[in-house]
Amino acid sequence: MQRKALALISSLVIVAALATAQTLAPQATAPTIDGNVQKGEYSVMQSSKGFWLGVALSADKSTLTIGLAAGTTGWISVGLGSLRMNGSFMVIGFDSNGKQTITEEKGVGHGHSPANTHKVLKSVIKTAGGQTSLEFSIPAAEFVKDGKLQLILGASNTADLISFHPKFASVEIPVAK
Repeated sequence: MQRKALALISSLVIVAALATAQTLAPQATAPTIDGNVQKGEYSVMQSSKGFWLGVALSADKSTLTIGLAAGTTGWISVGLGSLRMNGSFMVIGFDSNGKQTITEEKGVGHGHSPANTHKVLKSVIKTAGGQTSLEFSIPAAEFVKDGKLQLILGASNTADLISFHPKFASVEIPVAK
């Protein structure tokens, strides 16, 4: 009897999670890229494994704006185009005493190396009060595939571009047609 009750509760939790899943739709006003990920600024806002993620699609569907915040004073990253590091396009950055470092990398296996192309249109990273926030805009066409946007998120407590990430998550967001 307990197993049946547990199975029913698990099913209800899954159904509730799916029912509240947000779909990325174009929005008239683009978020302000200022290093402050604000509720109401992005059409999709969600938390996942210690990350606060915002995603917006421009009205003409040509540009994605992404905001990520995590409770760390080290680096944070967003990988686009995959649910794994390998093959993803990553934007990684940290703020060390007001000096911003943001780089574009390509996932290779379980690591990454500098990307040959520069796709980020505008970016800001800021650390304050034990939280680091990264916001950037990027052309959407390459990353919205088959009605989905796949992202990986990472964070470390060190302000460099090479330390292992004890925090990570993968997120798939449906995109309105």
